[in-house]
Amino acid sequence: MKKAYLLREVVDFIPASLHETKNWEIIFYARDPQSGDLRRKRIRVGGIKNKGERRIWAKQMIFSINKKLNDGWNPFIEAESSRQYYKIEDVITAFLRDKRGLRKDTLRTYQSEIDFLMKFIREKYQPDMYVVSFDKSKAIQYMECCWDSRKIGAVRYNNILAVCRVIFNWMIEKQYIKDNPFAILKKKKTGSKTRVMDIDPADRKKIREYLSRKNRPYYGIMMFAFHSLLRPKEISYIKIGDIDLKKQVVIVRGSVAKNHNTRYAPIPDVMIDLIKELIKEVYVPRKNWYLFSDSGFRPGPKRRDSREIARYWSDLRKTLRLKKEIQFYSLRDSGIIQMIRDGRSPKQVMEAADHSSIEITNKYVKVARKESDRDIINKSSAF
Repeated sequence: MKKAYLLREVVDFIPASLHETKNWEIIFYARDPQSGDLRRKRIRVGGIKNKGERRIWAKQMIFSINKKLNDGWNPFIEAESSRQYYKIEDVITAFLRDKRGLRKDTLRTYQSEIDFLMKFIREKYQPDMYVVSFDKSKAIQYMECCWDSRKIGAVRYNNILAVCRVIFNWMIEKQYIKDNPFAILKKKKTGSKTRVMDIDPADRKKIREYLSRKNRPYYGIMMFAFHSLLRPKEISYIKIGDIDLKKQVVIVRGSVAKNHNTRYAPIPDVMIDLIKELIKEVYVPRKNWYLFSDSGFRPGPKRRDSREIARYWSDLRKTLRLKKEIQFYSLRDSGIIQMIRDGRSPKQVMEAADHSSIEITNKYVKVARKESDRDIINKSSAF
């Protein structure tokens, strides 16, 4: 009895068999998707008087039923809603396969969060859970688990919630489910952004003087962030062949750009000599070499991961005793603000910074013009 009970707990069906009682019946069990228990299904064998012919017919029926059960058929699932009873692990695998064309960083984020979600499902419930069974209560439990056990902050919590919503919205689109179980959950309130957007001139000088002496390749990386307004990933993909020294531009390909827009970023006069210096380190011009490779950020054949740029910046900040709020992205923020102060129009800045909308650029305009009120105070004419 105990063995039969355990069997029913781990299998999705018990094969069909013939029962020659008063009423001949073919009996088999399949898992009810609503209760999760094995449920009996009976098919009466009648209408054939000859017992031998009745057995032959029943065997053929049993063979057909068992083949369909082995292929995943379930008699308790309505045809029009059968997608709801796919296993959640298989559906999530299909999601990743459908999204394989996204940027590697985005896919890595999805995969990381999916790994945590599937671990939660395996430990708290069962790995073969149907997608329809992951309801609102389980979504709430999962986010509570993330908040309590992963020791994350509000920003990280909100990012996890956003990823889960994307995954389950895709399931709605593909008709696996009707409602997103994460839709009812609210984001947590976050404090104001702590990243410094406008690096103080004294700190700029400290950074410039240190890097120009101690690490000139990384000095070039810093210049591309501040003057050319490139993002870390975009910088890590720069190849020698992407740089036109005569026109003083570097091509940023859409395949690595955040907004997928190919653009030509300027290399201003203040940094062109440094870029020439770095390229000259390669005795024979190699256009396919990365300008900032894994060889100490110097030109080489192997790309250095953009995360290494941030790690070095963190060490640099400690060495120079800078505030932790001065992040690598602060260089780009400061470059955008400086460009506005130098007289470039918001539209020009939007295009140079590869912003997706003018609203994003206007946030920098407000910071760049924070001193304008002082002009009103000091220079207003008398009535």
